Amino acid sequence: MARYSRVRCIGYVVSTTPPVGDESEAFDRDEWTSNPEQAIDDRFALFSAAVHQARDTMVGQEEPDCMYIFVVPEFFFRTPLGAMDSSDENWFGHLQSLVIQLASAPKFLHWLFVCGTILDSDALAQARETSYKAQQREHMSFLMRAYDNSADTEAREVLFSMLQNASESARQRSLYMVRNRVFIYKQNSVEFPKGLAVDKLHCSANNVRAIVFAPRVCSDLSVAYPPINLSNGEIKVSGADCRSIFTIERICFAVEVCLDHKRGRLRQVRCSHTASQVPVDVHLIVSCGMQIHESSVVARTGGIVFNTDGQYATREKDLFPDALTSHFQGSEDMRGHTQLSVVVEEAALDGTSHATLGLPERVSSVQRAPLVVPEGFCVNRIMAYGPGEIHLYPSLKLP
Repeated sequence: MARYSRVRCIGYVVSTTPPVGDESEAFDRDEWTSNPEQAIDDRFALFSAAVHQARDTMVGQEEPDCMYIFVVPEFFFRTPLGAMDSSDENWFGHLQSLVIQLASAPKFLHWLFVCGTILDSDALAQARETSYKAQQREHMSFLMRAYDNSADTEAREVLFSMLQNASESARQRSLYMVRNRVFIYKQNSVEFPKGLAVDKLHCSANNVRAIVFAPRVCSDLSVAYPPINLSNGEIKVSGADCRSIFTIERICFAVEVCLDHKRGRLRQVRCSHTASQVPVDVHLIVSCGMQIHESSVVARTGGIVFNTDGQYATREKDLFPDALTSHFQGSEDMRGHTQLSVVVEEAALDGTSHATLGLPERVSSVQRAPLVVPEGFCVNRIMAYGPGEIHLYPSLKLP
């Protein structure tokens, strides 16, 4: 018999977009490239404060058959100006140790932590952009400004397509690799006692804004993610592999990061790889500039889909699920959101039809609270746009 029959989704909604304009000048690149440990520790202090505040809010509301899923946006664990140099230190391992120590407390026995993503590379400190890359950056800057200043929807779509094409072309001649991966941990997990990682496949154009307004920031045009071989499917074999579907405590999870979800990474692999077509109970999307795409959902009928985002707070129009088939909650500062939906009818495994989603019956409102920052903690030192807020959804029955 399964230990859990319900899950409760909790989002720590905080802006994780790169600082732009004057905001970027507030951060000393030399300081953060020379001291990435401080960047992780400071951001972990906010993460820990959010976790404890969410837990304290729910005292007296505990359900013995419920797993609590705490989700943070993409890009949360990095320096204020970009990825961390892992040439000499294993910063992913450092984060792993911090999370395990926190999550091993008895009061978090039933919690699953989905810790946003951590950005690191082996050669950031030595990398220098060539004149060719600088020229590419200028061209992207022109396109980005045109996109920002255009009020015409069709023109913006054309410009965004040009930005994506230019960005993809630039990354084919990347100078170095950056890993963008989620760390996930649950106390006493037999399947993954030290937690697990999910790597992002598609390098998104989101950080273009950092290139345009703050050239000192590690440029997207010089970066690519390591290739991921998915010919053997998406079922995780070990905690360290790059795959995205796994089971903990008899609950089957699928995790996608931002653009991977929009491009239907899991849908595509499952269509061609029979062993990956396992029934998924909970589909989680960690993002910075993304919402749930109905056409990409892989959860089974009755399954739950949850997204925590660190970029925007208004639902994109003409995109399903809409306001009638999902609960979309923007943040007070307009820099992030959470979104929750349930699967009414699952997608066809052969790809001939996508999932149909619906609004969970129990979700009429969401508990929201601004994060209470630890006393003496200077948020502006590491976060460009504030400490964020916590969204607590009611528990939902698993399929």
